[in-house]
Amino acid sequence: MSRSVNESIKHENKQQVFNTLWGVLLGVFVIFLFTRRLAPLEFAVANRYIPLLLLMAGAVLIVWDFVSFHRVLSAPRVLWILGFVLWSTLSVALFVTSSRSVSLSPLLYTVMCACLIYGVMADRTVEENTTTVLRLGTLYLVLQSLVAIATLVVFLLDIEFAYVIPGTDRVVEQGYQSQYGRAWGFYYEANFLGIASVICVWIAAALAIRAWKKGSSEGASNGSWRHRAAAIGWVIFGVLNLVIWALSGSRSAMVALYVPLALAAGFSVWIIAPRIRISHTITQVGACVLAGLAAIAVASGFHFTVMHTLVPLQRATLSTIDESARDRVIDAIEGAYGRNGFDVQITTNPERLYLLSHGNLGRYSGDMAILDEADMSEGVLVRQDVESIDDSNLRFTYWKMTADVVKQHPIVGVGSRNITTYALEHGIPVSDEAVPGNTVLDAYLEVVGSSGLVGFLLYACFLVPLLWTGLAQLRRRKNDAARLIFPACMIASYMIFVVFLSDVFVDFTINTLFFWLSLGLFVSTVSHVQRQSAQVRDGLFIADTPVQILNALTLAMQEKSEGARTLDVAILDQFEGAQALAQRLENEHVFSNVWVFTPRRTRVGARLGWVSRILRPVATLWIYYHPQATLRRHAHNESALGKLSDRRYRTLYLSFFTHFSDTFRALYSDASVVLFEDGLGTYTTPHLASRYRSSLFHWYVHYVMNDRIGYPIQRAYVWQPRLMTYEPSYPVVAMPDLREHTRTLQRVKRVFAYAPSPEYHEHRFIYLTQPLSEKNPRWDKEKEAELLDVLTRIVGDDLLIRVHPRQNKDFYRRYGEIDEGGNSWELQSLDGLRDDQVLISAFSSAQVMAHVLSHQDITQIFFYPIVGGDWAGVHTLIERLEDSYDDPTRIHTVTSLADLEHHLEDLQDEPDAASTDVDRMKDHCE
Repeated sequence: MSRSVNESIKHENKQQVFNTLWGVLLGVFVIFLFTRRLAPLEFAVANRYIPLLLLMAGAVLIVWDFVSFHRVLSAPRVLWILGFVLWSTLSVALFVTSSRSVSLSPLLYTVMCACLIYGVMADRTVEENTTTVLRLGTLYLVLQSLVAIATLVVFLLDIEFAYVIPGTDRVVEQGYQSQYGRAWGFYYEANFLGIASVICVWIAAALAIRAWKKGSSEGASNGSWRHRAAAIGWVIFGVLNLVIWALSGSRSAMVALYVPLALAAGFSVWIIAPRIRISHTITQVGACVLAGLAAIAVASGFHFTVMHTLVPLQRATLSTIDESARDRVIDAIEGAYGRNGFDVQITTNPERLYLLSHGNLGRYSGDMAILDEADMSEGVLVRQDVESIDDSNLRFTYWKMTADVVKQHPIVGVGSRNITTYALEHGIPVSDEAVPGNTVLDAYLEVVGSSGLVGFLLYACFLVPLLWTGLAQLRRRKNDAARLIFPACMIASYMIFVVFLSDVFVDFTINTLFFWLSLGLFVSTVSHVQRQSAQVRDGLFIADTPVQILNALTLAMQEKSEGARTLDVAILDQFEGAQALAQRLENEHVFSNVWVFTPRRTRVGARLGWVSRILRPVATLWIYYHPQATLRRHAHNESALGKLSDRRYRTLYLSFFTHFSDTFRALYSDASVVLFEDGLGTYTTPHLASRYRSSLFHWYVHYVMNDRIGYPIQRAYVWQPRLMTYEPSYPVVAMPDLREHTRTLQRVKRVFAYAPSPEYHEHRFIYLTQPLSEKNPRWDKEKEAELLDVLTRIVGDDLLIRVHPRQNKDFYRRYGEIDEGGNSWELQSLDGLRDDQVLISAFSSAQVMAHVLSHQDITQIFFYPIVGGDWAGVHTLIERLEDSYDDPTRIHTVTSLADLEHHLEDLQDEPDAASTDVDRMKDHCE
């Protein structure tokens, strides 16, 4: 006991150390990636070894987590994103002939984000993840706000400055951009400043709400005032970043704020609608739409006020240029700035020249303003990446170029960060300003062009279901889903922003880091909301055979007598009469819900051979990662799936580990597992979870799935614990004796529509069939026909054949009389069989049921050695049976058809049962 406690303490200490290093690494990443966008500091951290060292540190933590904690690959759908990375790596290998590091580094960063950030966060509590995101967000917010203050200072004081890019001697102007009406601070790009401000607005709002709630919960204490003061401070930070957002002039950032802001406002009204007596659905939708429009109107008004309060009239100076060019210049200026809310004033006063060189309109090319050396010597500095005449800032040109590249390589793409390079090398029309390695100003097109349609599909299969699940929670659970608004707004802002700039999905930036952080928080919050809002039920029984249903019903009656009230059962319709049995089960009201699922039958394995060995693991992975989709394909009733999705079960009751039970285990991974008897396999097969699974499977479940499909058995119920052939690691409890529980027995008989029949007393030899090909694939009908010929020849009319529920009776009709009654064999055994009867089977549960349930020593013939195949533990169980029989000579194991013939002849010579017993049974049935 102390050893396990010490190991637990060591594990917790290791995890604490890991979490500390994990948080420190993410904090360093925030600072490093922030400075990469902060000119001119970016050149101080431009050394390629710095990001390499950070990625290596991330790789070490990934390996550590994989070995010790098994979380990095267990996040929902994380394999899709890793598949995308592998496919993108293939694209790089096929098409990138140089600068492979430029193409692969974003993919390595994606792996680190997917595994280290998203994978670890998906396994942590929502409180831990919220704390992590807000802690890193606070760091980001403070750094960004310092830049915002500096930006406002240089803006208000009309300060302009410049620096020289190392190694190029190119002079770049920074500071207050009076000629463009933008305050960019120390940033190269207005888009980066704009989206950074948007994200900081969301972080500030979340911090302010959190601090205010803490202050409100503490009442009038001194601590409450500190929290409320902090909330006011975060609001000030948010307003400050809103000002910078307005001054940045980034249209992409504007849309990235407007849309999520409208959604957040609408959803907030939707949450509080019932509290303010708005109950009608149409009225609620109308109120949400109005709230969204009002939020956009307020944001637009704020933007308009800032621009017309702080930004002076913009002046563009025209020198003596041709009259024909004047109108074009005026149109360009008014078009470029008028859309952003600036007042444009045109003057002919020959002051500093910003847009054109003297008298030469042709020097203006694309989005570059060419500056003469003479102007440079006089200290006149011109920003090099000014707005162009193209309204889209060359986006349309890049997007058309990407479409041309996709047409040539639609499946694989041409490699990450390689689209522009590929276009330049293969004569595809591009902008004159296109630079090899540049992105195409749209993250979605970037994925399609670099990784092809397959890569885009893999990414979509990862991202879309996650977001769809979250939206479903927002729609169905108003109050609980309120905590989803913050990460949802962050994700929405990014996903709208990257329509106009490739800065999240495949890039080494701070935006990518916070996108994955918000996605990890979003997923963990969705899981938390699902768990919190789900109905907690006592147990779910999973049954796919009649004997499992009988045992489930018997056990459920006992559990209900001990206080369990909410028990459900899921039945796999793979045997004759399953639906009728389910209907009678519903009528008895033992289970709160009875659900029936249809198995998906496929013959791919039989026809394709080795291909099926590849397809089967893929199908298994689909079941484990998409249990709801699997159940949806098999459920008889769509409403059943909705109920199952909205529930949590404390206990899963099952008999064996099949794909059917695995699906429910994946859906309810938090439930404990109770085993109930399935038949002889329960007695003979130790470690059921490992007996029929490969070592590769267990490695995968342990390290990749974090044991979410594991079966740590809490206890097991069997009819005769003394027959167990192994020492289980879990408690074994005897099933309730049906003979002692008359009420339970009568209910069981009603469910199974049991009607006493004399036919078992009229035949001495009973052949119990079973699907033998499942034990040995080489066993076919021809071999069974040989065995049946021996039985028919020796036993004759004294043979009764009971066909297994999953087998076809037509094959057996010519070999003897078929049991057409359809009674449950277990109930038939409880009613008693003749002492002189002989049960013949390879090795089936039905053979020993008479002994297990009613302690009858019926003569047994086992012929499993003739069949061959895997019969592990059978020999030991037969020895246990012999020990429990008063006359062990009644148990026979035959090794050949000749041996079977010999035993049948010997048993034929024994005296038959008294006819009075038969007459007595007939009277009983009548």
